[in-house]
Amino acid sequence: MLGLGFASGLPNPLAGDTLSAWFDDVGVPLASVAFFGGLVHLPCNLKFVWASVFDRFWPPFLSRRRSWLLVCQVVLLLLIGVMGALDPAKGPALVAALALVVAFTAASQDIVSDAYRTELLSAAQRASGVAIFVMAYRVALIVTGSLALIVADHVSWTVAFWMLAGLMSVGIVTTLVAPPVAVPPR
Repeated sequence: MLGLGFASGLPNPLAGDTLSAWFDDVGVPLASVAFFGGLVHLPCNLKFVWASVFDRFWPPFLSRRRSWLLVCQVVLLLLIGVMGALDPAKGPALVAALALVVAFTAASQDIVSDAYRTELLSAAQRASGVAIFVMAYRVALIVTGSLALIVADHVSWTVAFWMLAGLMSVGIVTTLVAPPVAVPPR
């Protein structure tokens, strides 16, 4: 639950507050920051729309939930790394669009993490499992928010985003070593 919670919390500030700070730092107009900042929160609010897809279809490796977790986490690692290579001063719409895809993928990871946790843990373990997950999620929010700003201030935004992309490996390793859950037939 620690690794999954950390992986779920990591991308959220990157598509929100950290993105706003980055835009502000390179001189993107405040109106654009506010528009894009509001837009990237949309996938989290609408994730119920595509949640059933993860129950009906899944990649043919690992297990139903773990395969989707791995796909989401690898995609997030790549997207966050690419995002760091871009310059929002030259193309704020492209960076914002990428942040929207990051937010969509992060919301998808949350859907699958919640389902996996529910299927894996017994009823007696769920309360403590959720507490551990949320604690790790909050730690990731702090790490992403503060560490990204510190590294960007001392080194560069590119290095900050690449470092945070690398931290997605915590979720990838957790997913690979996590136990599978029995899946009912399709």
